[in-house]
Amino acid sequence: MVRKLSALVLLTSALSACGSDAGNNTSAGPLNVGGAFTGGVPGAGGTAPVATGTAGTVASPGSGGAVSMTGSGGVPVSSGTGGSGISAAGGATMTGAGGTTSPASGGATESTGGAGVGGTSGASAGGAAGSAGMGGGGGTGGMAAEKPACLKNSSEVVFLGDSYVNYDVAHPALQLLVAQDAVKDGALMSGQAYRSYAVAGATMAAASLNMIPPQWPQAKAASADITTVIMDGGGNDVLINNPQCKAAGSENDATCKMVVANTVMAVGNLIDDFQKTGVGDLIYFFYPHAPVGGADISDYALGILQNSAKVLSTPTFRMYVVDLVPLFDNHPEYYYIDGIHANATGEQVIADAIYQVMKDHCIAQPASKGCCMP
Repeated sequence: MVRKLSALVLLTSALSACGSDAGNNTSAGPLNVGGAFTGGVPGAGGTAPVATGTAGTVASPGSGGAVSMTGSGGVPVSSGTGGSGISAAGGATMTGAGGTTSPASGGATESTGGAGVGGTSGASAGGAAGSAGMGGGGGTGGMAAEKPACLKNSSEVVFLGDSYVNYDVAHPALQLLVAQDAVKDGALMSGQAYRSYAVAGATMAAASLNMIPPQWPQAKAASADITTVIMDGGGNDVLINNPQCKAAGSENDATCKMVVANTVMAVGNLIDDFQKTGVGDLIYFFYPHAPVGGADISDYALGILQNSAKVLSTPTFRMYVVDLVPLFDNHPEYYYIDGIHANATGEQVIADAIYQVMKDHCIAQPASKGCCMP
């Protein structure tokens, strides 16, 4: 059984992995954290382990996979009791349910067993004769997905963050633009709106008059029935408190890396409480390469977020990271005159990208869409 680790521990582990590469690890690849194998965790009905004999192999089925084997010279081959395979999660094992007999036909033939949901084939020794049998394929992404709950009230969707959400001087409020997309798509009725607690200038961890973490208890106090959180954060921790981190190469600066570390820990604490509250989906959108600078430290932080999303996502809690860099690159017309914020055009690009994630993954969708669980 995979150990259930807290969001804070997992995010901190992701930070350590990136920091050990001198700040250059911006890969979105998954991490090995707490014994979890990157290839996926066996789901219900996982694939059988493969048993190896002296002349070949034979696969004994698990609870869902079919037997797979080949033989030589047309001699029927029967497996034994089934070996114990090492599963992809924390060293746990799963054992085949006993062999079945399958004839080979004059040489090497093969029948491939069906993969269980999210399953990964194990390996063991001690099968009967045969050659190069193969079990079903392994899962991807770590966990089998469950249908999300259908949206019952638009107030279940909450926005947190800074001026990239709420800054009337530069652009319309992001929650209004996303809601407009949802209305056009039939996910909301006209007049319905999402909630927002974002404040311009808010920081994630650096001390300031406005901070993002306190926005979450405000949202819960108004209504704790929250299924989806859409947010950003961390940009002001650099721009306001540590402007030196806007320089090139800042991903290698110890102070700038500590700014990111503090931000990541604050995000981890929020995510831990999101899960306890029953939030099923988190969409975290991250900053473009603004003309004022800060691209290097931003990319460093983005890599940590992307890794964390893969590590933290489970069948009941899913984290998505929206990278604005490729959307804004070569589009100076998306920026407000300050060279930091999105203007109305750019903000609509952000809203469209966020709603596309919601649509693609059935996030905050009504029962009429048919993709969610009423």
